[in-house]
Amino acid sequence: DKYAEEQQATHRGEIVAFEPDERLQFKWFEPRGEGSSEVAIKLRDDGQDGCVLELVHSGLADREMIVGVLAGWHAHLDLLSKVLEGGRTTDFWVRDQQLEGEYRARV
Repeated sequence: DKYAEEQQATHRGEIVAFEPDERLQFKWFEPRGEGSSEVAIKLRDDGQDGCVLELVHSGLADREMIVGVLAGWHAHLDLLSKVLEGGRTTDFWVRDQQLEGEYRARV
């Protein structure tokens, strides 16, 4: 329901750092000129057959934004995991809203 009226989402950003197969860092500008935050994504070998993904999203304006970002990244990574396993069984928006409720209670 929270996003039901949005037909599309457009975001502006600026890549701050990029090292193929290792790191992507970018500024994420808020849609209504309400400032920016920064996202850093790093990959490193797990010493076995895979890798560890580290994601840090900093500079968030307030509690509501923190809750939404935690839920959003968590839902995106859940979906990515399902896609990499060979299937998609999760609806992003259902999972996102479930997680927002859980994070709102925890943060």
